Amino acid sequence: DALFAREQARGRSTSAQRLDAQIAQAQADNSEHANKIGARYRAELSQTTWDQGAYVRWTVMSAWMVFEQCCADAVEDPDVTFGIRKRLPTAIAHRTQQNANLNWADPPWQAVDDLREERNRYVHRALVDADLFAPVDAAERAVVVVRSGVVEVYRMVGKPHPSWVECDVVPPRLGGSMA
Repeated sequence: DALFAREQARGRSTSAQRLDAQIAQAQADNSEHANKIGARYRAELSQTTWDQGAYVRWTVMSAWMVFEQCCADAVEDPDVTFGIRKRLPTAIAHRTQQNANLNWADPPWQAVDDLREERNRYVHRALVDADLFAPVDAAERAVVVVRSGVVEVYRMVGKPHPSWVECDVVPPRLGGSMA
């Protein structure tokens, strides 16, 4: 879902750029028809940027769910996701011989924690315009951050990470993952 939603956000971003160019072209032509077509393009741009924000939020929320499920699998504790900031470091330390230390201030954990905060803002708080019209970069970042977090949590507990984590391509029209 995260990869599919990110792909949709990318598509809306490209459409928005195209519409911006069409609006500029319509403004350059000062005829009555140009004003009407410009208004149509501006309306379409509003819908496109709204859709992009929705897809970005979907990407962030789906990516976070992937991270939580992978953490639960890696440490073999389905409850580790409740209060993950406290429970995950403890679970990792208990699963390893060398008492691996997860510090939320260190990379990649700071980025993972930032993503958790972003997800919580989307899910639990009133959204501001910046959240409603989130840039596609937020979707790109969510996938990268979760991928690195998943790989790292499995590394810390001494397990191989799932091979599908490396997948970064969504087949056209099918959705889902090639994994």
